[in-house]
Amino acid sequence: APVIVPIDGGDPRPIPGTGPPDVPLEWSADGRQIYVFRRQQIPAKIFLLDLATGERRPWKEIRPSDPLATGIPKLLITPDGAAYAYRAIHITSELYIIDGLR
Repeated sequence: APVIVPIDGGDPRPIPGTGPPDVPLEWSADGRQIYVFRRQQIPAKIFLLDLATGERRPWKEIRPSDPLATGIPKLLITPDGAAYAYRAIHITSELYIIDGLR
């Protein structure tokens, strides 16, 4: 699970309201919230998470234009939420079936 590590020393503490699949993306402009998401979900649901209470509020849902996208491994957001960029992955493979081979 994501943690906050104090820069002036002290033990890391878990971020309330997060779990192991959550990925912190960016601090909000006011520094009281962070943007979080889960990498392998399509559409990617991004939340603003209040660091004091652990309350998460939906911010944006991103659905890649590629209908075969299997995940969004990289997502960047500006602190004010005015802009974002992401990379989607698309894994393809082929299966050949050979019948009657001797």
